[in-house]
Amino acid sequence: MKQKKFSISPREIWELLTAWVILSIAFAILYSQKELSIFLIAFPISMVAVGLGFALHELGHKYLAQKYGLSAYFKANYQGLFLAVLFSFAGFILVSPGAVHIYGGQMSEEQHGRIALYGPLMNLLLALGFLLLYLTPLSSIALVSVTAWLGYSINTWIGLFNLIPTHPFDGADIKKWSMPVYLAMVFLMGALFILSYLI
Repeated sequence: MKQKKFSISPREIWELLTAWVILSIAFAILYSQKELSIFLIAFPISMVAVGLGFALHELGHKYLAQKYGLSAYFKANYQGLFLAVLFSFAGFILVSPGAVHIYGGQMSEEQHGRIALYGPLMNLLLALGFLLLYLTPLSSIALVSVTAWLGYSINTWIGLFNLIPTHPFDGADIKKWSMPVYLAMVFLMGALFILSYLI
């Protein structure tokens, strides 16, 4: 396959940003317990800690798919986003904000697995980045500390959740391509997820 340069259409940017904002609103409602004053603080924190993890997860899939010469297009799931906001008022969230749709050529099992891997891998790298920030002196600032801890814990959860080894989750294609890679990712994400309850 001929490699393509990374590109993203204005429509995709709009859909990605819309999903980013609505998902962040849902998490802000959840964390604020419907208190407006807390929501106004929780929303920008969620934009960084939660929204960034979602956006880079999807862009990771898109980047590698395009590198393999495939067409990849992000499409928001507005029904899923509406339900996320609705259920956040009930104290929990069902997350299905959208996905990257890939077409335009045949993929090998390895390519399919690697494309699937890039989503959770982005969450792994973000979780480590947020953890490092949490461990720096900057965490003495309350806003930085909360953002770093939430970013760390949410990204470990997003990554681990997407490693469920059945479709439509990324874990199914990663496991089919390489069991050692799959087990390594589960171990790393699982260890980081458990650690989030200990720090």
